[in-house]
Amino acid sequence: MDLSHNNLRSCSCKILGEWLKQFQVLTYLDLSSNALNDDGARHLCTSLPFVSALQVLHCRECGFGNCGWNSIILALEQNQVMTNVNGFHIDGLWSGRMVRASLSKYEFEACFPLSVVEYLVRSAETLTFLDLSFNRLGDQWAFMSFLSSVPKLQSFNMSNNLIGPVGMDALGPELANLRFLTELDLSYNHLGPEGGILLGIALVKLTMLSSLNLRDNYVGSSGGTAVSIAVLHLTRLEILQYQFNDLGDEAGLELCRSLTNLTRLRIFWINHNSLGDDVVRRIGRSLVPLTCLKSLCLTTGNNSQLETRKDLQNSLCFVGQWNDVDVTGADFLEGGW
Repeated sequence: MDLSHNNLRSCSCKILGEWLKQFQVLTYLDLSSNALNDDGARHLCTSLPFVSALQVLHCRECGFGNCGWNSIILALEQNQVMTNVNGFHIDGLWSGRMVRASLSKYEFEACFPLSVVEYLVRSAETLTFLDLSFNRLGDQWAFMSFLSSVPKLQSFNMSNNLIGPVGMDALGPELANLRFLTELDLSYNHLGPEGGILLGIALVKLTMLSSLNLRDNYVGSSGGTAVSIAVLHLTRLEILQYQFNDLGDEAGLELCRSLTNLTRLRIFWINHNSLGDDVVRRIGRSLVPLTCLKSLCLTTGNNSQLETRKDLQNSLCFVGQWNDVDVTGADFLEGGW
């Protein structure tokens, strides 16, 4: 049942709650984009335990504060059937614990609900997937101190939170303890050079990573050098998104040395990084042994230097999986299947 965008208010939820008790076979309920607020959440959650077949409940943009979220969490823990509540994408739920939590685009900003944090903490031993992207959390990281106690976490998405170098300073030691992490997305967080250096320290420990997205962090030469050195240890990487970081030639050369270790690399995007033509050529030569490579975006340092693109084309055509490399674009190279 989809009741999203219906101008429901907290007073509507008392009637709705009584009505829902009659629908024990209801499996899907979407209440997103209604101004339910905390009072509405309390009314709603008195009926949720009676809807024993409910598997999916969406309530994004409902104006819940800590009290409202606490009501939702209590209802969640009383319903052993639910597989997706408020964006908590849960594949398996038992004893109030979950293995997947997706809290993307909730716009929590710095006001992360304490009840949600406590629920994540209680699920720490089983949690394998955590998505907190697009919440503009900034550098307020006290609530995330439980990360290092999530031993089985395999996928962590912190994209679009603008945590900056201060947030990275708090996040770095937590990340370093996630030894089973295979997917990490820190794109669009404005880490800057200082944040890049801190990230490099943490990445050295994450040797299980197969996917790393660092787009739009502008880590610069010093931060980029630290990250590029750390990449040398990430021999399982299959996807590396490193564009828009203003690396410059020094960090680019360091990355060349690390690339030779990434024998599983399939996708490599490093466009818009202020790389000179010579560095671009060296990167091209470093990619030759990487026979798994399928997709590449790489900006040349000077768009007028056609010889640079020709050199890249000649180099990459030796890669077994690349029958054709398109270098006709004005400012970046794309290769594909």
